[in-house]
Amino acid sequence: MKCKQINEIKDNCIYIIDTNCLLLPYGVSSKNLEILLSVYKKIISENRLLIPAHVIREFIKNRPKKIQEFHDSLTKMKSINFQKTLEENPLLKSMSAYPKIIEAEKALREAIKGYQNSIEALLKSVEEWIWNDPISEGYASTIKLESIYNVEIDLEEIKNELKWRNSHKIPPGFDDASKDENAEGDLLLWYYILHIGINKKKDVIFVTNETKKDWWFQSNKVLISPCFELMEEFFRKTEGKTFQMMKFADFLELNGVEEKVITAVKEAQLTLEAPEETTGQRIPITEENILKQIPERLGVRMSYIIKKLNIKEITDARIVELKLKKLLEQGIVIRNTLDGKSFYKKALKNTLDDLK
Repeated sequence: MKCKQINEIKDNCIYIIDTNCLLLPYGVSSKNLEILLSVYKKIISENRLLIPAHVIREFIKNRPKKIQEFHDSLTKMKSINFQKTLEENPLLKSMSAYPKIIEAEKALREAIKGYQNSIEALLKSVEEWIWNDPISEGYASTIKLESIYNVEIDLEEIKNELKWRNSHKIPPGFDDASKDENAEGDLLLWYYILHIGINKKKDVIFVTNETKKDWWFQSNKVLISPCFELMEEFFRKTEGKTFQMMKFADFLELNGVEEKVITAVKEAQLTLEAPEETTGQRIPITEENILKQIPERLGVRMSYIIKKLNIKEITDARIVELKLKKLLEQGIVIRNTLDGKSFYKKALKNTLDDLK
C-alpha cells in the first residue's frame, strides 16, 4: 500500500466536509463567514466538494442548539446594569467633582438603557430566524444540490457491522460504543466516504475537527495521520486511492485564506472543544476569572493563571492563551515591561509541556 501525501492530492482530490465544520461559522464574524463561503464556492466550481447527506442531517439537528447558544449569549449581555450610585450625599455634595460624577452616572444609565434596547432588538430578530439566519442563507446560496451526496444505506447492516468493529477495535466508531444515541454515526459517515471514493474514483481529503482516536493516529495529543486501518480500507476498496484528513483551519490555510481569519476559526474551534464544566475540576475559563488571577492586571503569568484555574488539559490552556491575548490587545491587561514581548508565549509553552 502506497498512500500519497496531502500536497500530492490537494489539487485533484474530492474534499468531504464534516458537520462540525459546517457548524463552526456560528462562532465567527459575518466578514469571516463570507471568506469561508468563498472557499467553498471555488472548490464547488471545480466539482471537488461533496457533503454527505448524513452530514446535512446532523447539521439540521444541531443548528437549533447553536442559535439557542447565541440567543442565551445576547440575553446575558442585555442583563448588564449599573446599580451603584452616589445619589444625594450631603458629605459629598459640596465637593467640586460631585456634580460631574452625578452627570456621568446619568449619562451612563442612559447609555446602558440604549445598549439594552439595541440588544432587545437583536433578540427579536434572532427569535424570528427559521431558516433565514446568515449561516443557513449563506449555505443555501453557495452549496449546490449536486454537492450533497446521498446513497441508500441499510441501517441494520451498519449496526451489525458496528458491533463487529467495536469487538475488534476497528475504526471508526469504537470511541462511541458507550453512546445511547447515534452510536453508529461515525461508521455511517465512513460508509459515505468509502462510497464517494469508489464511485468517483478519486482520492479524498476529509475535512473535520473531530479528534477522537478512532479517526486519528495521535502522539501526545498531536494528530499525526488518519488511523492506518482507515487508510488501508479506503486504499483496498477504491483500488489504490488515498484517504487523508485535515482540520478545518488547515483546510483554509491550504486554500490561501489569510492568517487572521484562520486565527478566528481556531479560536472558535478551541471554544467548541473545551471540556464541559465539572464541579471540583476546574474554574470556568472566562475573562473575569482570568483577571482575578492577575494582581493589579500587571505581569502576565500563564503558568500561574493555569494553576489557579485548576486546568489540566492542553486545550483549556490554549483557550486561556486566546482570551489573554484578547485582554492584552484591548489594553485591559498590561504586560509588565520586564516580561518581554514573548514572555507569556514562553510561559504557555512550558505549561503545555508540563501538561503533556
